[in-house]
Amino acid sequence: MERCFIINIGFHADVGLRRITDSSIKPGEKIILISGPENPSSGKALSEFKLFATKAGIKESDIKVLHLDLDKPWESAVKLADLISKECSEGELVLELGGGMRGTAVLILLSAIASGKRVSIETTIEGSPQSLRIPWGFLRFVISGIGSRDGDILEALYNNRGSTPKDISRILNIGEKTVVNRITKLKKMGFIEKRGRGLPSLTPWGEAAAMLNSILKDRKEKQIES
Repeated sequence: MERCFIINIGFHADVGLRRITDSSIKPGEKIILISGPENPSSGKALSEFKLFATKAGIKESDIKVLHLDLDKPWESAVKLADLISKECSEGELVLELGGGMRGTAVLILLSAIASGKRVSIETTIEGSPQSLRIPWGFLRFVISGIGSRDGDILEALYNNRGSTPKDISRILNIGEKTVVNRITKLKKMGFIEKRGRGLPSLTPWGEAAAMLNSILKDRKEKQIES
């Protein structure tokens, strides 16, 4: 699956260059460079990035640049969403939010989620060789999964380690076939893996989703009661 990289770029190209290097970008994959208002420093960073990327085999026609006006964030969000729909018709959006202005990073995240496409965040951590990676499954769950049946299954697995699908169906009072189908879906989202005896077990992101479901679902219920 081809990816489309949306990179927040400021006065230096290093964060963006590290992202496409660490992510092993391939020829044919698209890049959208996001910057604030045009100025000599950002222009230099954009030129350095393009030079490196083309040497790495990326066509210049596959690199687009968009300058966002933070005084008109509503217009900027629409422009970016439109560019995403035109340039990133297939594959997953990979967001690098660490390089430029915080305001442009917020607009990138907003527009990417609004696009309805698969989105993952792979952001450089300043002063560290590591990157912060948030997978699409977790973002999708935060947007629409809290309080859903998927959230309840994750929470049940978190609170009842070593349970079988039959156990979970009894705990939640839903059909075993439904539980099996949901577990298959949650496995694809990166929340569940099979361990000893083939029992479903939560991944670290699955545990985080289960805890979020518990905290926020309880909060919603208390708000309704009050």
